[in-house]
Amino acid sequence: MTDTRSAESLWSAADVWIKKPHVVNKRLCGVTETEYRDVDTAELNQVLSCLLGTNIEMTDIYVFLHADVVVEEHETAGRWCVGVRTIIPKVNKTGDCRYKDVVIKDMVGNAVTFIPFEVNGVGQVTLKSSNIYQIQLQLKPDEW
Repeated sequence: MTDTRSAESLWSAADVWIKKPHVVNKRLCGVTETEYRDVDTAELNQVLSCLLGTNIEMTDIYVFLHADVVVEEHETAGRWCVGVRTIIPKVNKTGDCRYKDVVIKDMVGNAVTFIPFEVNGVGQVTLKSSNIYQIQLQLKPDEW
């Protein structure tokens, strides 16, 4: 059982990092975001394949997201919220290359995962699999 205030604090902090990363990282100017979509677990693979390209192996990403685990007490509809943010650096030394993150919010597991990728000038997607990271709410035993 998660304390509602703790979950609200997580999402508030995550929103600062998602929407205003320049507050934390002074080398950034800001971000632009796509509209977020609520998806169930079955749709998650389809959305990620569309965003990252069908040639990318999703198995490791699914394990990282715990999307391969079926939790019978929770419906998966509305569990995932997926969007993309494009990072705007203060100084662009990369030319036509755009740095982006797929942002996946796990509303049941209280976690937000960032899957970074690059899109070059001709639209080719390169997944930065070594830089995938996640922020997750962890309660201390005395907070249960």
